[in-house]
Amino acid sequence: LQVWLPFMLADWYLADHSALAPLREKLARYYGEDVAGRDDHEPAYRHVVEAWPAGNAPAHSVAPALDSIDDTGGSDIDFEPVRALVELFMADGLRASESARMDAEERMRGFEARAESAEEALRIRDAHIRDLERSIGLHAEELGRLRAFRRRFTHSPPARVLRAMGIRGRSER
Repeated sequence: LQVWLPFMLADWYLADHSALAPLREKLARYYGEDVAGRDDHEPAYRHVVEAWPAGNAPAHSVAPALDSIDDTGGSDIDFEPVRALVELFMADGLRASESARMDAEERMRGFEARAESAEEALRIRDAHIRDLERSIGLHAEELGRLRAFRRRFTHSPPARVLRAMGIRGRSER
């Protein structure tokens, strides 16, 4: 357990970081080739219980191995390497979350800058629309004055004489 647990913690940590896949493979190979063969003693992380009906136990029973089980409750296990790994992973998790927070803040600043730029573009567009509306209003007033002038002229005595002579203005064609 003292050897296996740190390796498993490291493996689980590395499994969450695809960029570290080569390191995870090397660690698994090292454990499988160099450590696992020497790591088959108590305290263990797993036990097998074999039970047979009375008098039917096969010759290959593991009963003699039960005598070698350490029943001290694991008090001789030094979990300091595990604690150190957990602290390392927690520190790395904090670093990763701080990095993610900083990235999110940077993206937010970019969004805010684009929003401000869009708001400025809208203010410019709105001012242009107001200018165009004023210009349309002024043109409408001018058109009204021109139409009034034309009405005065088309109903004047000289205009009636010209029409009687067959001379027509452009607007009458």
